[in-house]
Amino acid sequence: MSTSREKKETFSLLGLPWYYFAIAAAIILAGGFWTFGKDGSETVLPLNLIGAFAIMAVLGTILNEIGNRTPIVNTYLGGGPIAIIFGTAALVHFNLLPKPVTTLIGNFMANWGFLDWYIAALITGSILGMNRNLLVKAFARYIPAILIGVFAALGLVGIFGAITGYGWREAILFIGIPIMGGGMGAGAVPLSKIYAGSTGGTLRNCFR
Repeated sequence: MSTSREKKETFSLLGLPWYYFAIAAAIILAGGFWTFGKDGSETVLPLNLIGAFAIMAVLGTILNEIGNRTPIVNTYLGGGPIAIIFGTAALVHFNLLPKPVTTLIGNFMANWGFLDWYIAALITGSILGMNRNLLVKAFARYIPAILIGVFAALGLVGIFGAITGYGWREAILFIGIPIMGGGMGAGAVPLSKIYAGSTGGTLRNCFR
């Protein structure tokens, strides 16, 4: 009895007791869905960095919790992160989010430089957070294994791309390298910017 009661009392979301989070989430979501103006282009939620952080934190926390607690999804499909990726994509695809909120999140990730800052912080933080002696010792043993693994993986991607008719070059550039580069945040999105800049295309259709 005491153990279950303690678990209920200590259950938290985003570092807050669940009831505080529920109150904050209700206010933030209400502000995001409360649109006004002639074309509904304004919301009570501030359309700036603060508003973007707030709405993304709420949606991400809720979808992450759903993904981590859904059978099969939490064990075989990636859990919370995959639920966040596909859940938010579904919200946008089915127009379940107000257009100002969708535009706000898009600006936050693509136009306001947050993703660039996140990638820089991720890389530098990971390196600077490691013990120097351990980093030097691991470099000689770890880097060759990484390079062999990367080239082997890209080689297999190219082979299967050629076999399926997709094209070995396209398979490596549009599938293999983005995945090996770190998924969405450190791979697909930055690489799509690089490809778009080199080919004269747009960020939206670069990987189509």
